[in-house]
Amino acid sequence: MKKAGIFLLFVNCLILSGCYSTPEVKPRMARFDSSEVNSEAFNFKLSVGSDSSNQIPLAEIEKTDKGSSLRLSAAMTLGNGFEIKYSNSGEDKIGIKYQLFGAPLEQKAAGNVSLATSLSYIRSERDDYNPSSSLSVNPAFSQWWELEQQALDVALISGYRFNERLLMYGGLFYQDGDVEGEIRSALSTEVSPQRCTESDICQIEYFGGDGKGYGANLGLEYEFTSWFVVAAEVVYHHAKWFDRTNSETAANLNLEFRF
Repeated sequence: MKKAGIFLLFVNCLILSGCYSTPEVKPRMARFDSSEVNSEAFNFKLSVGSDSSNQIPLAEIEKTDKGSSLRLSAAMTLGNGFEIKYSNSGEDKIGIKYQLFGAPLEQKAAGNVSLATSLSYIRSERDDYNPSSSLSVNPAFSQWWELEQQALDVALISGYRFNERLLMYGGLFYQDGDVEGEIRSALSTEVSPQRCTESDICQIEYFGGDGKGYGANLGLEYEFTSWFVVAAEVVYHHAKWFDRTNSETAANLNLEFRF
C-alpha cells in the first residue's frame, strides 16, 4: 500500500506539472451535407476541405479547446433520393441521407425549397505514448493511453436554391455515443506500458462513459462548373463528454468534385 500510494502521488505530481498527456475526445464539427440529392443512382462526389474539432480532455485541469484537421469524403447516390457518404478527418463517419421533398439536385430549380434527413455512425480511435525521461525524478516515468469513441448522428437539413449555381442550406443535428479506454503508467522507461500489468511499478486505469452533442450549421454551396463546387459553412457544436461540456463555433471550407 505504501508503494502504491507513492506511485499515485508521483503520477499526480506529473499531472499538475504539465508532464502528463491526458486522454481527450475530438468530435468533428464540419457537416457539408446539403438538402438536394440526385434522383438517379451512381452519381459520385469526392471532396476535400477543412474541419474543426471540439476537444474535451479527461483531466479537468486540462482546458477544452478547438482543433483543426483535413477532411476527405466520398458520396454515391442510390436512386430515389438516397445517398450514402463516407468521410474521414481523424474519425470515421459513414451515413445515409434521404431527400424528403423538393426538386432533386440535377434540376437545379431556382426558388426550390428542399428538406432532407440523415443518419450516420461515427467511430474514432486515439492513443498516445509519452515517456517523460527529461524529468528530474528517479526513476523516470512512462505513460501510454488509448481510447475508442463512437456515436450516432441524426440530422435534419433544409435548403433554398437562389439560382442554378447557388444553394443555401442549414440544419440541426444530435449525437449520442460513448467512449472507453485505459491509461497504463510505469515508474520506469524500461517497462513497456503496452505490456505493463498491475504491480508496484505499473498501474492501469480504465475510464469510460456516455457522450452527447448537438448543434446547428449554415452553409452556401456555389457551383463553378457542373463538376466543381465550393462550399463554405459555419457550425455551432455543443458537446458533453467525461461529464464536461464545451461549445465551439467554427467556419470551414470544402472543395467538391462531381462525376
